[in-house]
Amino acid sequence: MHMLDIVTDKVSQSNITLILTAFITGILSPIALHWARYFFNKKEKSKQDDILQYLHFNEQVDDRIEQLRSEYNLDRVWLAQFHNGGSFYPTGVHQKFQKFSVTFESCKPGISSEHNQITNVPVSLFAGVFKKLAESSYYGISNVDESSENVKSFWADRNIKGFHMFAVRCLEKKFVGILCIDYVGRPSDLTQKAIESFMVEARVLGGYLTHVEA
Repeated sequence: MHMLDIVTDKVSQSNITLILTAFITGILSPIALHWARYFFNKKEKSKQDDILQYLHFNEQVDDRIEQLRSEYNLDRVWLAQFHNGGSFYPTGVHQKFQKFSVTFESCKPGISSEHNQITNVPVSLFAGVFKKLAESSYYGISNVDESSENVKSFWADRNIKGFHMFAVRCLEKKFVGILCIDYVGRPSDLTQKAIESFMVEARVLGGYLTHVEA
């Protein structure tokens, strides 16, 4: 190969390198930057959308509980959910529902809130009650004073004379929480028809909770 050919070949290689460098920095880099921005912006928007959706369904649950309390002239309506109470519990499946806490509540004016009182309550204290709820989706006592239940003090100490509890289930029909009606200082006058309506409402609220936790 002549010297001229060698020089020409090196010049050609250099030109190709320059062209590729220019192509990468001038065209590919902006495209890569654009896609990177698109990816991260989309991810950030997805997080914001999740938060907005979470707040939206929370608001729906709050509104519905308030409507029910007002419609039936109830003293207090609350919804509690099962949880493990903290990371100090084993992570096995059987340990997922160690406690329950009130997450939504509506009270008549003059009736105290118990949102901060009924929190991290051991499920084991209400094993019998929750067993009945899991089996029939309903458990209630119209007059606590006439009851012989071993958890009677839970209601009596809070001046609750009557109550009704309904199992809240997710879309997969798993028992995930409790919808409860408290009658403060008076026995319950809730009709059987109303009880049946609340059983339906508990299923609806369970659907909302599924979206809230998604």
